[in-house]
Amino acid sequence: METKIERPVVVCVDDDPAVLAALRRSLRSEPFELLTTQSPEEALRWVNTRRIDLVLSDQRMPERLGTELLHDVRRCSPRTSRVILTAYPTGTAGI
Repeated sequence: METKIERPVVVCVDDDPAVLAALRRSLRSEPFELLTTQSPEEALRWVNTRRIDLVLSDQRMPERLGTELLHDVRRCSPRTSRVILTAYPTGTAGI
């Protein structure tokens, strides 16, 4: 019997398509499944419907702040790690 080894799943959320493309290029050879989206709501749907190991989120997005998204991720999936990716020095306390 063959045992299927599941790769960790990482979700990257950013409203800037260029940033998502750069992350995909930078992380393409890493040993995990990478999902990318411009939509915080889509990322949250993924967290609610499958095992997600890490959510990497931009802080400033039009729909909502990354810290708000990561608070929701923590509430529905406490074991999912969370990281803010931002160029802004403030607004990330309390994640």
